[in-house]
Amino acid sequence: MILEVAILNIIPGLEDDFIKAFSKAQNIISKMAGYISHQLKRCIENTSQFILLVEWEKLTDHTEGFRGSKEYQEWKGCYIISIALSPLLSTMRKCCWKVEIKVTKVVVVGEVKTTKCRL
Repeated sequence: MILEVAILNIIPGLEDDFIKAFSKAQNIISKMAGYISHQLKRCIENTSQFILLVEWEKLTDHTEGFRGSKEYQEWKGCYIISIALSPLLSTMRKCCWKVEIKVTKVVVVGEVKTTKCRL
């Protein structure tokens, strides 16, 4: 899995138009081969800035499949008029693993609690 990260700077005053246009654009990308998920987040300090996170199965699903498709042109056409600058794009790969600890049993003996956990 890879993660595409795009920082989008929107022309001030067009943020609501961008959000509406993105709701249409997300329907396009979500149907592409290799697409897993996406999130669009708005910056708190600069409300004209957004970050788009898109998970793909493989890098080529994004670079060749999506960006090389006619759907990509439609995708860009939905919101490109709102963007002030070219998006800053990066593609990331997982470099560490999340560890979860699950409590499986809590035993109370007198006033002492014993907890059994597993990773």
